[in-house]
Amino acid sequence: MGLLSLLAAVFGGFFFYEKHRQKKEKEETLPSAQEFLRVEDIRYNTICLGDGEYRAAIECGSINYFLLSMNEQYAIEQSFSRYIAGLTRNVQFQIQTRQVDMRWAITQIRGNSQKQNNAVLQGYADNLAKFLEDWSAQRSTLIRKNYIVVSSKNEKPEEAYGELNRLAQTTIDALSRMGVKCKVLNTQELLDVLYVSQNKERASYAPGPSKAEELGYMSLLVEGNNQSR
Repeated sequence: MGLLSLLAAVFGGFFFYEKHRQKKEKEETLPSAQEFLRVEDIRYNTICLGDGEYRAAIECGSINYFLLSMNEQYAIEQSFSRYIAGLTRNVQFQIQTRQVDMRWAITQIRGNSQKQNNAVLQGYADNLAKFLEDWSAQRSTLIRKNYIVVSSKNEKPEEAYGELNRLAQTTIDALSRMGVKCKVLNTQELLDVLYVSQNKERASYAPGPSKAEELGYMSLLVEGNNQSR
């Protein structure tokens, strides 16, 4: 019986050692997020995909098309047709729907309420914060973000950046004539867009610095430390 127990302990220890070794080797050979997502780097307001491919994104506002007159609708259609016909590179249209995180607004309202000397304004702020809390508890608040992605393929990064800037400015000028406000996304905003596209269920919108990089978005394997407070 003692011999059997000893053999079981030896084989059991070897089994767990082998499983641990295989798991460790698998983690060490795990590819980075850049390889998995085909994103080599994000810099200078540009997504670098490798192999000389670059992308820039433009955030676009919206207009209420159906409130315009027939002549205004026709003018917008003609302007958009000219923009599409004049494109020399492929563009991609993307729409993202995000859930709004209302906690930042509630915290800001409560903080400003404490600074008020006017009891009426303070009561109004408290009621507004309570209303937002009840609203967010009962339903989801969603916003829609519209983007146009322009592309460039060039082995020289400086020339690619210049081409993307020209394409982006052409797009902004064309859409501005239709009454659509646009802006080129900076590096941090590009990181946010990619983070949301890969984390649709848990990504939310709130003003302020992005948390995507802090959360380790560009690393496929993220480890955390459990620290007691």
